Amino acid sequence: MLIGAFYTFGESLAFIAQPVLLGVFITWLEDHAGRTDMESYGVGVGLAFALIATSFYQAVVHHLLYFQTMRLGWNVRTGFTGLVHDKLLKVSGSTLQRIGSGTQ
Repeated sequence: MLIGAFYTFGESLAFIAQPVLLGVFITWLEDHAGRTDMESYGVGVGLAFALIATSFYQAVVHHLLYFQTMRLGWNVRTGFTGLVHDKLLKVSGSTLQRIGSGTQ
């Protein structure tokens, strides 16, 4: 359960960081349109790589979080099904006849 919280926090951070990085990258593109110096390219490549890495991280964490929540749902459903079956096995036959199956 704690791992799911970390996945949720990480996905939220990546989800927020992507538009911020994109805005910084677009501002960099506008400010350095005519420049050809290597230092300027290094900053641009670094921003582009950060945007790609953040997007990839968000996609991976999203799928891990989806798997965790699906597995939790499966476990809860299996547990409740077991509880219902266990309860039905403990109920006497006369009580089941009195209650019926719900159909008329």
